[in-house]
Amino acid sequence: MEKRTKGKRSFFKIFLIAAVFLAAFVLIMEEPAGVKAAVAEWKKEKIYVAGDRVSRKGIIYEAAWWTQGEDPAKQTDPWGVWKKVEGTKDTEKKEENNKTETNDKTEKNDTTKTETSKGTEAKPEKNSNKNSSKDKKTGLASHVITGYWQNFDNGAKCLKISDVPKGYNLIAVAFADSTATPGKVTFRLDDTLCRRLGGYTKKEFIKDIKAAKKKGQRVVISVGGENGNVSVSNEKEAKAFADSVYKLMKEYGFDGVDIDLEHGISAKYMEKALRQLSKKAGESLIITMAPQTLDMQNTKTEYFKLALKIKDILTIVNTQYYNSGSMLGADGKVYSQGGVDFLTALAAIPLEKGLRPDQVGIGVPASVKGAGSGYVSPAVVNKALECLAKGKKGGSYKPKKKYPKLRGAMCWSINWDAANSYKFLKKVQPTVEGLP
Repeated sequence: MEKRTKGKRSFFKIFLIAAVFLAAFVLIMEEPAGVKAAVAEWKKEKIYVAGDRVSRKGIIYEAAWWTQGEDPAKQTDPWGVWKKVEGTKDTEKKEENNKTETNDKTEKNDTTKTETSKGTEAKPEKNSNKNSSKDKKTGLASHVITGYWQNFDNGAKCLKISDVPKGYNLIAVAFADSTATPGKVTFRLDDTLCRRLGGYTKKEFIKDIKAAKKKGQRVVISVGGENGNVSVSNEKEAKAFADSVYKLMKEYGFDGVDIDLEHGISAKYMEKALRQLSKKAGESLIITMAPQTLDMQNTKTEYFKLALKIKDILTIVNTQYYNSGSMLGADGKVYSQGGVDFLTALAAIPLEKGLRPDQVGIGVPASVKGAGSGYVSPAVVNKALECLAKGKKGGSYKPKKKYPKLRGAMCWSINWDAANSYKFLKKVQPTVEGLP
């Protein structure tokens, strides 16, 4: 019995030692094979989309949405594009030590923080300080880029809301649909678009809007467009409009409404409709307008009258400076579309005749295919923005003064921009973020 017991014990010890070595070997091999070897190093010039993973300074990050040039190691916002997935124990230990040291230094220097703040605060990333001020009511930045998201397929790139780059601060969903009830609008995802996107559902759409808002973007429902005809010409229709738009806001999570009616508008009753909507939605309501160039030539037009009537609740007017031909500028001279003077001289009209600078935006096509005529390059858009906001030389037209609070730019559309490799956004975003 004794010999058998010793034999069993010896065999057990050998088995136990072998198991320990095997486990250690697995632990050593697991990380390089399963984590580091499979994740490429982050590159500044590369575009990443939701779900992409990168390695940066020993830490694995995953992108939450489209991004380019945003260094995961420099991200400080917990709701930013990069989410930490895994990090080495040494890295995590160093981070913990750094946090401890930082907290110690903060406590020691607390009494002199005010005097030395300039020397101790982290330096903001390029352009981030220029566009950091946000409207407490709407959540929009002081300068924004508005883009239209197409709920249809017309040859531009089909996109989900989740595909829209963060640089588009305000997304206008185009368009709501008219109904048999005058004034009432509704909305549903286009069947063809959904098929093109592999089965985009209402549930996914709503989820994407929620995610976009979490990123700091805002989403409104646009009413009208070239083929849209919504009538608001009496009290009953005004109520139907307000009630139906508010219902869509609650159902889909829209932040407001964009008025893009191109077949006539009643300033009197649309004002009533928007004020009713404002009472329902509260101060966070976003109201934008996208009149055609002719509609903003003087204060007697219905669109211009509406803008002035609702000035206290109006967010932005992005006039469409395309498909226009030649028009009068603020100085009474005639300007032809397609150049910087057309943009500056015509944008000066609402700036000089009643709207606040933060309520004025420049609307242009994102690409040549985005409009029938009037396309200008992003460089021309930038020149116009800096002429109006900073007083820099544009063309022959010179504004009466600077408008540093000019709100920004709008493009038709995000989809046409995507089809053109996002050239509009890549070129115009830095300029908009760099406005005063």
